[in-house]
Amino acid sequence: MESGRPRISILINNYNYAQYLGEAIASALAQTYPHTEVIVVDDGSSDNSADVARQFSGIRTIFKPNGGQTSAVRAGLAAASGDIVILLDSDDLLYPEACASIADAWDEETSYVQFRLRLFSSENPDIGVTPPDRFVTNHRAFFLRHGRFPYAPTSGNAFSRKWAMRILDVTQTADRSFCDMILAMCSALCGKVAVIDRCLGAYRVHQKNTSWRVGLKGEYNVARDAEQRIRTFAAHMGIAIRKNQTLTGPYFHQWAVKLYLTGDPDISPAEARKNAFQMIRSFLTFPGLPLKARVSNLVVAAVVILSPPLARWLFAGSVKWSNSPIPQARAK
Repeated sequence: MESGRPRISILINNYNYAQYLGEAIASALAQTYPHTEVIVVDDGSSDNSADVARQFSGIRTIFKPNGGQTSAVRAGLAAASGDIVILLDSDDLLYPEACASIADAWDEETSYVQFRLRLFSSENPDIGVTPPDRFVTNHRAFFLRHGRFPYAPTSGNAFSRKWAMRILDVTQTADRSFCDMILAMCSALCGKVAVIDRCLGAYRVHQKNTSWRVGLKGEYNVARDAEQRIRTFAAHMGIAIRKNQTLTGPYFHQWAVKLYLTGDPDISPAEARKNAFQMIRSFLTFPGLPLKARVSNLVVAAVVILSPPLARWLFAGSVKWSNSPIPQARAK
């Protein structure tokens, strides 16, 4: 720490976002907190991102072959010197007081700071906030009971660099994964989570937000992979997680049921029924869900349990039931 204050590394991971990168860098350099460094990791961009980055002084730039978001995070962590790291997506922004607010909330027992982001687009400067849900207080206990807690996408989180490196090392997190979800959930098992219940940055909404996704099946597979890696880290920390505990909140089993209803051959009727039972448990017990989301999901799950073929006939092609509003990490 410098002068008793934590040093903060802002790691900007970028892939072909030259049109946004300059704004992200400028927002990182505009921080009022003096003990900061800005590192741009370009993950093999084929556009003019390199030219944009070279226009700025006072930053460090790492150019690497394309390998995915987690590989960019790893490269940034290895080069960083901060006690704290902020993983700023190159199409998002930090507000000038972000680092100062995070430093004020930090102490030696802190492993993770979470805050909100303002949603905006080129057409609308104020779409709303993420996460829209109430932050929890005892994150570790909440996670061990419910398997997930509300958190913002990547740019709305600040992690202990020491713990972030250990988490990625132990879990061997895949290069294309829910990296921020894995870091957030695992960090809650490492130390104290501090909450800043206001927007310290802005999340840009645009058509390329989920550019590497492969649809619902991709969501399901990546979530299943993330769940196993979180279990690996919990075991490393000596923390017991129930075998039937879902670590993605209501989402994982809901996605499996959706896949069955849309005709995915890899989800059998028996597996759909099994996941429907878990859906019922999740939507009955997970705190903060609106009544409409609970009821609609419970109805679909009940039909799947009673007759998977009937459920597929009723819901195939539309899958018209409400998603859980618990915010979901979005890779960009």
